[in-house]
Amino acid sequence: MKNSNSINNNAEVNPEEPELSEEISYRIKKELKESNQGWTTKQVEELIVKKSGIKYHYSHIYRILRKWGFRQKVPRKVHVNTATTEEKNDFKKRPNRYLWKITPKNQKKEKALP
Repeated sequence: MKNSNSINNNAEVNPEEPELSEEISYRIKKELKESNQGWTTKQVEELIVKKSGIKYHYSHIYRILRKWGFRQKVPRKVHVNTATTEEKNDFKKRPNRYLWKITPKNQKKEKALP
């Protein structure tokens, strides 16, 4: 059985692993922030290789991005049958927003009051 100290020692940084310089890190972060697109881990990997010549495993790139303050963003689901903006505004304008409507066939005749 391993003790907790041996587990923490395994998490240390490998001294033989190449590290990004501060200048290259700054340039990569700047390019990521200035672009209006979302970036996949694969795209960031290609950018790092292009700028520095260093190739990291995708899980390490994930850690680097977290360290730099980036977080994953997942797009919201879009429903196929979503109402258009015009339909939404029209619905908001209606005074009665009932989902059910009584049709003449279902109406009960009310007794006249004496």
